[in-house]
Amino acid sequence: MRFFEIANHYSVAPTKPQTPAQARIRSLQQQKDSVNRALQAERKRQRIARAQQSLARATAPTTTIKQIQTP
Repeated sequence: MRFFEIANHYSVAPTKPQTPAQARIRSLQQQKDSVNRALQAERKRQRIARAQQSLARATAPTTTIKQIQTP
């Protein structure tokens, strides 16, 4: 193959500019996706925090019960 055949084969076709309505829809979709990712990350963070707390409680040393001394 020649260079111009390879260069044209992998080039990206130009796209038309979006109308303002299309641009607004695309922007809202990107915001929605971003918020969904943030929500999933927060849920995962909270799940990990709960698991770490339960693990810490399970592995914490138990307190000994003092025996009551009878007179």
